[in-house]
Amino acid sequence: MTKKIAICVSLLFTGLSFGQEFSYGAKFGAVVSDLITDRSGMNVRTTVQVGGEAEWRWNNLSFQPELMYSRQGEVERGVTQDGARIDNTLKLDYMIMPLMGKYYFNEGFYAEAGPQVGYLLLANYRRQEGSLREVTNVRGNYSNFDLSGNIGLGYLTDWGFSVGLRYSMGFFNILEVPTENTTSQRNSVYQFYMGMRF
Repeated sequence: MTKKIAICVSLLFTGLSFGQEFSYGAKFGAVVSDLITDRSGMNVRTTVQVGGEAEWRWNNLSFQPELMYSRQGEVERGVTQDGARIDNTLKLDYMIMPLMGKYYFNEGFYAEAGPQVGYLLLANYRRQEGSLREVTNVRGNYSNFDLSGNIGLGYLTDWGFSVGLRYSMGFFNILEVPTENTTSQRNSVYQFYMGMRF
């Protein structure tokens, strides 16, 4: 059985290597995240994303797997009846692995789409209302895994610098323990990224 698996992996990489160009590099950017839910009054969380990418390219088509650390979640801002400022943040930090298929147009422009698997690394709720400040670990309320779909557009220069915009939408409810405000939450993330190939 082990020998059969080794042969299959060998054939896969042989197929990927035939008639293609390979490159890899670092990638980083801004993330504007939110949660699709029936709860109102929430704001987006603007954070960062950093990681790496590799690309196998055959003429106009390519396959690009990535491994990224992505900070996500949402924010609640407002004022209490007593006039105290509200600034509550749900922090959901993921290690994500997008598996993107890309089609290159002329002069480096490309469109991309593909699935994404995410693993939850951290889930904290930071409550700040007036002088009250507390942080609660809510990891047990959320699923460890998330599956999303990505679409995007970008541009890759001849010397390896890339820039692009991507949208990622979660397919499934990640909230395992319902709150008093909602029973369902799905990730919704806009990514503005830059990358550099080595």
